[in-house]
Amino acid sequence: MSSEEIVHHRVDTTTGRLEVADRWAWEDVDDLHVTAPSSRTRRPGRWAFTWAAVLTAIGFESDVLTSDIRVLVMTADGGEEVVLCHGHPGRGYPDDEQAHARQVISRLVADEAARTELDHPDAPPS
Repeated sequence: MSSEEIVHHRVDTTTGRLEVADRWAWEDVDDLHVTAPSSRTRRPGRWAFTWAAVLTAIGFESDVLTSDIRVLVMTADGGEEVVLCHGHPGRGYPDDEQAHARQVISRLVADEAARTELDHPDAPPS
């Protein structure tokens, strides 16, 4: 995301390079809905790695799974596009962090001035 647009990148499996899969100008975006699994633990990634390490240590093969995220992009012309993203390792995201993310996304969609902070995320809040 930048102040001008939302860009969805994916890795080209042949070259290993990032490529642009989709892009939307903010003025063309009517809303964004992010759907991600919930977790009952504060640090689901840490638990996933811990369990994988324990299982591996006692002789079982274990892969750390990711919690995939579904993003629905609704455009001003009434179009809808679903973007599937890979999340962090673990089984979901804490509910309070998801609520905060929804608030940030809503503000970015509604407030053009808020989007300028995307270009300088390390700057102190204005």
